[in-house]
Amino acid sequence: MEFLSKHELSSFVIRLWNDDDRGHWRGHITHIQSRQGCYFLTLSQMEDFVSRFFSTMQEETLQVTQSTTATPDLLGKNVKPGV
Repeated sequence: MEFLSKHELSSFVIRLWNDDDRGHWRGHITHIQSRQGCYFLTLSQMEDFVSRFFSTMQEETLQVTQSTTATPDLLGKNVKPGV
């Protein structure tokens, strides 16, 4: 089993609370590794914050996966992408 390196792991703390009698929810999210955080009113705003940290990770993971993943060809042989 492979373990994630510190560059492939992001942890977040999300706090939600009901701000008034009309049912409006508010939240705060903190990225643990960078200690960056923001308040949000919608899940879309929270998603925008999270995506800042995962867009770089996804690009790095995609590059590694494409260069190391072998897939079987029609004859059952493992073929690396681009070979």
